[in-house]
Amino acid sequence: MSRLQKLQQLVEKEQTPQYINNNDRPYTPEKGKDGNAYALVRFLWDDNNDVPYVTKYQHSWEEKKPGAEKGRWFIEDCPSTLKEKCPVCEANSEEYEKGIENYRRVAQKRKRSQNWYANILILKDPKHPENEGTVQLFRFGKKIKEKIDEAIKPQVIEGMDPPEAFDPFDLDTGANFHLLYKTIEGQNNVDGCKFDKISSILEDRKEREEVLSKCKPLAKLVDKSNFKSYDELKKKFEEITGKNKVVPKPTPQQIESPEEDDDLDFDIDFEDFKD
Repeated sequence: MSRLQKLQQLVEKEQTPQYINNNDRPYTPEKGKDGNAYALVRFLWDDNNDVPYVTKYQHSWEEKKPGAEKGRWFIEDCPSTLKEKCPVCEANSEEYEKGIENYRRVAQKRKRSQNWYANILILKDPKHPENEGTVQLFRFGKKIKEKIDEAIKPQVIEGMDPPEAFDPFDLDTGANFHLLYKTIEGQNNVDGCKFDKISSILEDRKEREEVLSKCKPLAKLVDKSNFKSYDELKKKFEEITGKNKVVPKPTPQQIESPEEDDDLDFDIDFEDFKD
């Protein structure tokens, strides 16, 4: 190998994002050069967790000044997870209720997203086989949650034999899960994720107990101590957005109230959260 080839390899290595395996962070299979990623996993539910998964809301967006290439990021857990008031959700509701497209776009950018967290056993990781056999925390969104729900309570279609329901978190009567990420138009697409046929794994009792003992406590993820207070969030929100930020004046066409969007989930009635 020539010196130039060695230098080219060095440059390529430095320019390639480094994979970090940290069991305290949610697991994500590494993408290949084609932008796709694959792993075979098994959802777990141990006796120390009351539920097999927990859900959390989060706000995450980049606030840019007009003409700026980069801005400041706001990434915080939303206290609506705990059924408490959130200053960002309140601000979003105010913007949306104005009925003007420009304000609505601002609110949509800042709206909360919902993710679920569960323990998984990595059965196959082609890019990083050292992960195989490890128990890791897994974060997933609405589409994968729908696949889990469909396994637990399948949709019954008239005229067809009802699908077999199963517990995807059971090591005996569950099923392996094909975790397939595809990059489509720059975005992650998980439509190819699916459960395999029902199967039993970890027949050895000691091996099973050892695997389940490594499950992470999920309740900690949604413990109140891990959330910032209302005042702390409001202060950061105002620092990021500017307390008296002016939204561009709408055009006459934008003054008309926009159609309702079923995907907007930040319009929250906080009266429901009171005891």
